[in-house]
Amino acid sequence: MKIDTHPNDESNYSFLTLTSPERKGKIDIYCNDAAYKTVEEWLAKESLVKQGNFLDTKIASISGKRVAIGNGRELTAFIDWDEVIYVIDKQPEGEVE
Repeated sequence: MKIDTHPNDESNYSFLTLTSPERKGKIDIYCNDAAYKTVEEWLAKESLVKQGNFLDTKIASISGKRVAIGNGRELTAFIDWDEVIYVIDKQPEGEVE
C-alpha cells in the first residue's frame, strides 16, 4: 500500500491518496471547509454527485451519504458539527465491485 499525503496541497485540511500495486485504481480521502451546511445539500447541489444513486450511512455517529456515480466509482461523505466535509472517493479504474 502506498499513501500519498499531498504535502503541497494548501486547499484541504488533509488529503490522502491510497494506491496498491496489486489493484488498479485509488482511494482519495480528504477534508476541508464544507461549502454546504448539510450532506443533503451537498448531495443536491454538488455536480459530481447529484445525479448518482445514494444510500444513507453513518460515520462516527454522524449521518452521511454513500453515492454511486458510475463505473464503480463511489463517494462517501459527511459534514461534522464544525462544518468540515470528509469525503472518501473510491475510483476502481476498471475493477467494478
